[in-house]
Amino acid sequence: MEFYLFCGYLASFFFAFCYIPQIKHTLMTKKADDISYTFQFMSLIAGISALIFALHTQHLNLIIGTIIETIFIILLIYLKYKYSNLDNSIEDSTIVNDQRIDIVES
Repeated sequence: MEFYLFCGYLASFFFAFCYIPQIKHTLMTKKADDISYTFQFMSLIAGISALIFALHTQHLNLIIGTIIETIFIILLIYLKYKYSNLDNSIEDSTIVNDQRIDIVES
């Protein structure tokens, strides 16, 4: 395999899967306040633009990578929206070992 082709596959892999740790953390803590909507929408625009380029040039590694990346970005935007609304409805809670614990008074 040519060196530059290998670099392209490697970059596509890491760009596509770099969102997994953040998605996992967000799902575990049910908290996404520190994630910026600006960052997410700029990432979405970049992902869609890269997908258009990849489809035009017919580079399969870029097509697959940008599709996966765009799906993960959309998922992260959804989680931010979901948990931001959840945070508004929960009055008392705390985070222990990366997990949210709700304090309920009887």
